[in-house]
Amino acid sequence: MTPQLPLIMVSDLVHPETSSVPLLAAIYYIAQNFTAFDDYLCIQTVYDPPPLEKLWDFVIQRVHHKDRQASMGMLEAMLILAAAPAEDILKPNFEQRQSLINDANTIAQALGLYHDAGMWLVPPTEKRLRKRLSWSLRFLDSWNAAISGRQMCISEDDWLVNNLVLEDFSALEIDTGQAAVAMEMAKLTDILREVMKRLL
Repeated sequence: MTPQLPLIMVSDLVHPETSSVPLLAAIYYIAQNFTAFDDYLCIQTVYDPPPLEKLWDFVIQRVHHKDRQASMGMLEAMLILAAAPAEDILKPNFEQRQSLINDANTIAQALGLYHDAGMWLVPPTEKRLRKRLSWSLRFLDSWNAAISGRQMCISEDDWLVNNLVLEDFSALEIDTGQAAVAMEMAKLTDILREVMKRLL
């Protein structure tokens, strides 16, 4: 079992023309799990399988590049890979997933994502993205720690992000119920963190 990230991270803010290449590579990587549900892609990928290992390696190389700069797109790419289903569900690679979460945590701190940006002088779309990425990292950090028996990266002493509210989502996400699922998962994650603090 691996933690599955609710659709609060990849949003209407992702555009092929403006999004970073590592983010697009990560989206393409995780989207391959759904090609079986498309009449055209399910046949195309049988005869011409996508280079999933190369996509993964490309994103990881960008993450560890010596000239890497912290960015929301890079963080999004890392979180998508950390949430990707394991290639072998009987032997998931928790070390690899934990390494991605640790790196994502470092970038999140560099970007100030543990702080609430509600009063910052930044565009509303950036405030929304920052909050969603903060909660995505918190979700993955908490559930991966619970599943693998590891310590959580995020400390409550550093966490100043407000709870998710409907205003953090698009009208489509609200209408389709994705917003409600994300907010309930955030509440469940907080309960899990309380339980784990008592156990550890």
